[in-house]
Amino acid sequence: MKTTMKKNSNWKGYDMEQLRILRATTAIRIDIEKERIRDMFSADPRTDEKARNFFASATDIVGAAEYGLKTYKIVKKVSNLFRRNKK
Repeated sequence: MKTTMKKNSNWKGYDMEQLRILRATTAIRIDIEKERIRDMFSADPRTDEKARNFFASATDIVGAAEYGLKTYKIVKKVSNLFRRNKK
């Protein structure tokens, strides 16, 4: 069983301008798809920024805790100097 395609005698083909447009739109589609695939496998910069902010705030908290501990130790030593002996 042969299937034959009917030829459209009215269609003369693409002219050069239409070919340029088709080629340009195809190139744009390919570039968009490449960028989408590249984005699938690359790290998200927003996630990196969130992690950086989290660790910066955690470092600030640890630093504040260290200063608090040092201050407590100094105050304790100084208060022991001024404390009267209860004997």
